[in-house]
Amino acid sequence: MGKISLQFRLLFVFVLACVSWGSVDVTVITMKGQRFEITATTVGDVQRQIQAKTGLYTAAQAVLFKGRMLAEEDDLQEEGVEEGDYINVVEEFEERNSYDGADGSAHENAEQSMS
Repeated sequence: MGKISLQFRLLFVFVLACVSWGSVDVTVITMKGQRFEITATTVGDVQRQIQAKTGLYTAAQAVLFKGRMLAEEDDLQEEGVEEGDYINVVEEFEERNSYDGADGSAHENAEQSMS
């Protein structure tokens, strides 16, 4: 019976190691100064957790680490993120054309003057 218990403990440790393999505990700081302690493996994991906590859609998030923008598919550890590091999440704004009128007349006028 002692062997079964030891085998069970070894299996339990192995499963825990597999589950947490590659994930890191980080502090995420938003533009509004909100701080969240999260555990994540990829930037996409970070984005999904921030969306769940703040409502900010993942597509509108820019994730920064040490001044570099990270892509959704990036692995945090491969990007040098370690336990206890800080990650910044800022809202990305789409580049928009400015229009004088609601009908877009300034944009149309600009296109006509270029031709």
